[in-house]
Amino acid sequence: MLILGDTRFHLPWASADNAIDRERFRELCELTRVDTIDVFGKPSIHHDLHEPVPNELRNQFDMVVDDGTLFCCFDVATVLKNCFDMLKDKGVILHQAALTGYYGRCYYNIHPAFFKDVYEQNNFTILAMEVRVFKELSWRAKVQRMLRDWRGLPVGRFKPIGHSATFLRHADFVDMEFTEEPAVAAPMLPNDALVLCVARRSERQQFVRPLPTYYAKTSRDAGQGVRPPA
Repeated sequence: MLILGDTRFHLPWASADNAIDRERFRELCELTRVDTIDVFGKPSIHHDLHEPVPNELRNQFDMVVDDGTLFCCFDVATVLKNCFDMLKDKGVILHQAALTGYYGRCYYNIHPAFFKDVYEQNNFTILAMEVRVFKELSWRAKVQRMLRDWRGLPVGRFKPIGHSATFLRHADFVDMEFTEEPAVAAPMLPNDALVLCVARRSERQQFVRPLPTYYAKTSRDAGQGVRPPA
């Protein structure tokens, strides 16, 4: 496993030493190898992910975990290409990124449509796409959270997004709902929300910078005499 960033483990047994915790994590998960990669701190691999990775790191890892690094990198395409290069054939990659918010801590918010197009056009199968809304402390959020608890609805946990549900239908202080149909803009966006994406490579291919499928579809519809959404 390769983890992007000089990872701090937020677990009961975690210490202040990332290297010791990384080894403990490797033992507990019965993994043969766990590495971290970063330009800051004391990772096991010191490398700027904006630069191509050396040959000895290519095709080395069964799983790449991005727990909040991609959205902090300026050149997202190069970082993704490096991840794909380091991932083995049939390997799995996991992202947890800012969907909204995290201002001051990251450069970008990343949408479900981005992950869908990147992975499907690079010959991956998306295993999971989920959203989580939390950290809202206003009184409205507290009331909505209480109401959802009373109704037995999940609060503060990841919930699945449909395979092609990349349009935001509704958002409030504690929830976001996506749909496959182009929807009107939601009246508000919660701060903060996370998107989770897990994908498995079907077959290795040359890295493709994706084109947005939404506009490709509307262009085809327009050519067939169907007016695309405004």
